[in-house]
Amino acid sequence: MDSPFTSDDRKKFWMNLHSGKWQCFSSHDSGNFAKFISMTTPQNYREVEAELLFKTFLDSDEITSVESKTEQLNTLV
Repeated sequence: MDSPFTSDDRKKFWMNLHSGKWQCFSSHDSGNFAKFISMTTPQNYREVEAELLFKTFLDSDEITSVESKTEQLNTLV
């Protein structure tokens, strides 16, 4: 993949879509999805990180599972 940070057209950029880890072998920079988005958009790292966490929280099926288990425990107490 071409690096979004340098004009070098040799394939020197790697990203793992499952873990969010990436590395640019041209600029020697690396990080996670939040850092990548903050480096390629006007948003700062904290804004991106909060947005990604919020979206993950809302989209997670585990939350409903935890809430239902909490309700079950509360009825037992």
